[in-house]
Amino acid sequence: MLIHTFSHLRGIGIKREAALWNSGVLTWDDLLGKAPCYPFISHTLADQIADSRLALERHDVVYFARRLPLSEYWRLFPYCHDSVVYMDIECDHVGQPHELITTVALFDGRQIISYVNGIDLPKVVATLSRYRLWITFNGAQFDLPKLRRHCRLSAPALHIDLKKLFHHLGVQGGLKKLETQFGLDRGPLTGADGYAAVRLWRRFQLTQCGKSLETLRAYNVIDALHLERLMIAAYNLAVEQTPFSEQLKIAYPTTPANPFTADRDILAALGID
Repeated sequence: MLIHTFSHLRGIGIKREAALWNSGVLTWDDLLGKAPCYPFISHTLADQIADSRLALERHDVVYFARRLPLSEYWRLFPYCHDSVVYMDIECDHVGQPHELITTVALFDGRQIISYVNGIDLPKVVATLSRYRLWITFNGAQFDLPKLRRHCRLSAPALHIDLKKLFHHLGVQGGLKKLETQFGLDRGPLTGADGYAAVRLWRRFQLTQCGKSLETLRAYNVIDALHLERLMIAAYNLAVEQTPFSEQLKIAYPTTPANPFTADRDILAALGID
């Protein structure tokens, strides 16, 4: 997608980029050839495109991120497939002085990692630092501020908040609604929500019941696993709004099995069945 992208160049915004596409200007080479026809294009265009080619050869997606609006970060996704992490966190006492992160689930397309408060939560910072692109749902408002506060996490180089991206694409709703819309099955955890995660944590703290913690981790992990398919769904929706839809769409990978098992008896005790 980046070789078709002009909106990171000075003087070209999203609307003007779309107008260029509609006129048949589809690549950087096309744009160089047509530059004399467009007075709004800077005389430094050739230098900017040369810099863009070099950044692309080096897989320097940060170069483009610094020049693209946040709503267009989806274009960078295919170039980060080997360094992307999907993240979801659960919390208790949100907004209160004794607020805490209970669990964090990470998925990088291959490995699933689950961290638990009081066991290994501090390790999440070192793990996240290995990835260039972080993907969350409502992470800009929830996950990242909580991790900064409680784990002293630095801001990522690149972050895609799927809630904001879907909103930009005209698709409304929370995570559970979007999972249903895109055919994602939560199995026995269907009907469980963030408050169920709080109740599972408190049950674990009160009783030290391993099955309560296992169920909480299963709930947390399935959110992270589903973010991969939702990211691809959002990317494909965005691509559909360009002239490059058929050639750039991404196929859905097979979602790995959740390594944690939700206990049906505990869910039933919480009124989830």
